Amino acid sequence: NIFFVPTAGVGVTSLQEGTLAFPADNGVLTIAEHQTTVAFVGATIGRATFNEAGDGIITSFLTATYYGDLSDTRESTYVGDSVPEEPWDLFSDTLGSFVEVSAGISLDKILNEGSFGGARELTTSLRVDGRYSENVQAFSVSALARFLF
Repeated sequence: NIFFVPTAGVGVTSLQEGTLAFPADNGVLTIAEHQTTVAFVGATIGRATFNEAGDGIITSFLTATYYGDLSDTRESTYVGDSVPEEPWDLFSDTLGSFVEVSAGISLDKILNEGSFGGARELTTSLRVDGRYSENVQAFSVSALARFLF
């Protein structure tokens, strides 16, 4: 069975003002209140098939997602012994827009009674994710093995 799953949404995170102490410099970094807004749109295409024994499903997928950071620049202020006369006003740019591409495979298998300490089901997966833009270059590999008792 081949499947297609479109996805779209918006994630909003609100952060209150906070401070970090730097005792070696008698310093304090004050991070201003900030709201992060990230919109995304993407799609997954995959295939699910029963294994030969008929007691498990193998699923493979490919996902592409476009993320757009719609947030304003983050503002912070640093005061400490290393600061000459006035506090340092610091500004952090957003991530901007980036693309994520993921591919993976999983196996969900019903186990025979009494195998693996009484486990009834095994779920395993392996996935590779890559993110890319002018500001973001990242790669990750994830593996999972889970028993259901």
